Amino acid sequence: MGNKRKRTPAEKEAKKARQKKYMYVFMNGKQKRIKRPPTVDGIPLDEFIQRNADPIWLHQNEMWEYMPVEEPFFSEVDDRPRDPKQPVVLNDFETWGDPDKTWGDPDDSEDIPF
Repeated sequence: MGNKRKRTPAEKEAKKARQKKYMYVFMNGKQKRIKRPPTVDGIPLDEFIQRNADPIWLHQNEMWEYMPVEEPFFSEVDDRPRDPKQPVVLNDFETWGDPDKTWGDPDDSEDIPF
């Protein structure tokens, strides 16, 4: 049992490189070798990006899930919850959510000027 041969310096270097590139995990009760996730200075890549990227870079690279949530420029004057029965005014001409609001009967041709 004690007749184990020593590794050569080239084999030692190959082992170190392999250990840096791959890691072992258990899947379905078996040990598997997978590539290590990329890191920057020992920090996982996703965490490094979250710490150091600005919103413009995140937008350009379509990483919207990492974009910080900013407060709105204008705050609501009235922070009370909205009554669901009261209509939401989209602009001066439209109303949304008002069941009592009717836009006219299609059979009513008297309103049409032509």
